[in-house]
Amino acid sequence: MKAPPLQERVRQRIRTLVDTHGVSHEILGKYLGLSRSMVTRLLNDESNGIGFPHLEKLCEFFQVTPCELMNSAHSLIQEVKPEEAQLLTHFRELTYTQKHGLLAVLEGRLAQPAKSRKARWGRAELTEEQQLVVDLFAQSEPEQRSAVLKVLRGTAKSAAAGRRAGTTESDP
Repeated sequence: MKAPPLQERVRQRIRTLVDTHGVSHEILGKYLGLSRSMVTRLLNDESNGIGFPHLEKLCEFFQVTPCELMNSAHSLIQEVKPEEAQLLTHFRELTYTQKHGLLAVLEGRLAQPAKSRKARWGRAELTEEQQLVVDLFAQSEPEQRSAVLKVLRGTAKSAAAGRRAGTTESDP
C-alpha cells in the first residue's frame, strides 16, 4: 500500500488532533492568526497548503513534535520515544570499543561464557565479567588495546597485592 503524500498525511493528522481534542476551527484559527473559514479550507485541502509558520504553531498548540505531526504507519520517519532517545544519548558517549562490545552483546555474537572457566595461562578461573573483558579486548582495535592492558595490569597487581596481604577478595 502506497503512503499518501506528506501534505495529505499532515492534514489527516491535524484533522485527527482537532477531533480528538474537540477544538473548534474558530479557536484554532485565533491561535494561528487565521479566520475560521481559512482553517476549514486548510483542513479540507481547499488551499495552497500549510506553511511552515502554521506547522510550527500547530505543533505548539497540540503539544506534538513535527515528527509526530507527519508520522503515519507508512512513513519512514518514526517517532523516537523518550527511552530510545536516552539510549541513543548514552550510546553516542561510548567509545568505539564500547559501542561494538555493546552491539555484540545485544546481537548475541559473544558466546555466553560459563560462570567461570579456566584461563589459557595458569590455573586461574575467570568470572563471567572477566571473560567479557577478555572477549571485548580480543575484538578491540590495536591502538585501544594498550589502554585496556594498563587497566588489566592494574587490576592484576591490585589482586596480587590483596592475596599477599592475606585477603581472599580478588576484586580491587
